[in-house]
Amino acid sequence: MNLLQVIKRFFKGDRKFLTIVFFILFAILLIGIITPVIISNTSENWNNELESEIQSAQKYINSKLNEKENQLLKCNSELKQKLHSTLNNIDYAYGELISTITDTKYDKLIIKIIAPNGRVIAWNKMVVNRKNDIFPLNYPLGEIHFETSGLETRLALIDTIRIQNDIFYLQVEKPIEKLYSLQNRYYENLSFQNELSDNLNLDIQIKYDPFARPSKDGRIYSFPLLN
Repeated sequence: MNLLQVIKRFFKGDRKFLTIVFFILFAILLIGIITPVIISNTSENWNNELESEIQSAQKYINSKLNEKENQLLKCNSELKQKLHSTLNNIDYAYGELISTITDTKYDKLIIKIIAPNGRVIAWNKMVVNRKNDIFPLNYPLGEIHFETSGLETRLALIDTIRIQNDIFYLQVEKPIEKLYSLQNRYYENLSFQNELSDNLNLDIQIKYDPFARPSKDGRIYSFPLLN
C-alpha cells in the first residue's frame, strides 16, 4: 500500500469530517494571530511613508520659496549697485534714475526709491508719492517678508543705499499671489499657493500672516515658512 492510499483511508468517514473541522479551526486561529501583525505592519509602513511624503513636500515648498527669495535678493543687489553709481554722480539726470528701475528685466517687480525724508522720489509701478510711505518700518531693513495690500500678496524687501552723508531707501517687491480673479483674456493668474498644489498634487493653503497659528485639525499638517 502506497502513501496516497494511506492518506485516502485516513480521510474516510468521520475522520474526514473531523479533519475538515480541525483545519477550519486552525485557519481561524491562524488568521486571528496573523491579522493584527499584518495590520500593525501596514499601519507602521503607512505612517513611515506618510512622514516621508510630508517631509518631502515641506522640503520642496521651502526650496520654491527660497528660489523666489534669491531672485528678489539678486535683483535688489543689482539695483543697489546701479543706483549707487547713478546717485553718486553729481550731474546725474532724473531720467537716468527712472530708466534704471524701469528696465524691462524688472517688469515683474515693484520698485520704489525713497528719499531720506521718506518721500517716494521714483517708482516703476503703482504711483505712490506720499510722505513717510514706508515709515515706521514693520520689518527690519534687509529682511524679506510677505506684504499683503490691495488685491495681492508680495515678497518684499526694503534696503538702504548710502550716498555721501544721506541714506536713501530701496523698496523691491515681487508679487506672488493675486487675491482676485477676472474672466477675461487679459487676466494672468498668479498664485504661489496653486503652483505648489499643482506640482505636489496636494491641497496647499498659505496664510500670509506672521501671526498665523498652526492648524489644530489632525488631518492637516502645518509648518512655518521662514525667510
